[in-house]
Amino acid sequence: MKTKTNIYLVVIIVFAGILAGIWTFVRLKPDISELTNLKLDQGNAYISISSNDVSGYNRWLPFYFQVEGNNNLSERDVEAALKEKISSISLFSIKDEELYETEKLIWSACKIDDNVYNLTLVLIPEIESIDIDGIIQISKIILTSKDNIKHEYILDCYLVEEKETIPEDEMYVSLSSIEATVQEDLTSQINYGIMQNKDRIMGFDIYYPKKFRDIVSYEIVQTDCVEENTVEYTVAVRLKEKDSKTVFRPFLKIKYDDKIEWMIPSVPAYFK
Repeated sequence: MKTKTNIYLVVIIVFAGILAGIWTFVRLKPDISELTNLKLDQGNAYISISSNDVSGYNRWLPFYFQVEGNNNLSERDVEAALKEKISSISLFSIKDEELYETEKLIWSACKIDDNVYNLTLVLIPEIESIDIDGIIQISKIILTSKDNIKHEYILDCYLVEEKETIPEDEMYVSLSSIEATVQEDLTSQINYGIMQNKDRIMGFDIYYPKKFRDIVSYEIVQTDCVEENTVEYTVAVRLKEKDSKTVFRPFLKIKYDDKIEWMIPSVPAYFK
């Protein structure tokens, strides 16, 4: 009887040990939606937005994160977990004044390695919901979970500028570089395509303020008419430093019919 009892005790102890090990393993797996696990994965940013058009991408404000989690999760699972956990975001000025707060968060995830996901968070502020008055600098963002836990992310330089843009029925951006590799000599290239109306474009340029110093210089190096009414431009840029993770969406400056018009690239370029 004592022998059986001892066997039962051993089995219970072993089983308890297994359960403890399983619990420790589960408990140590990072929660994909815990705010402390979300790491900001971007450098300085310049983002152009439209002051008159909320359609499409014209007023998108993007932020880039990275997170490690369970490799059994699909990209859709990650996005769902973030939507379930995180309730709102607030943007703050360099004077620590709240510029904008919203619960409309658009998450997208891209799995880049086992357990590792790149995340993009997009906000689409309505016109006049954020007081820009030309150009503003966002100094930090605060994410708030649904159980009211807050996590702060500091931004060294995140500039947002708005201008009135041309209606999309006149012409629209059909191509924008999403990522660009920085070479050893600190140069890179980005591409833009414009679907125009009856070959009306007489000149093309990009614009960004001098205070955004990540882009040292640029040059329009190639212009191609790739198909009827579509023109593509290649812009060579020189960056201040390598591995900066600079986020760059300049205004596209279009001259046609003796007028100057502004357009917004569909996505920012992320310099790797």
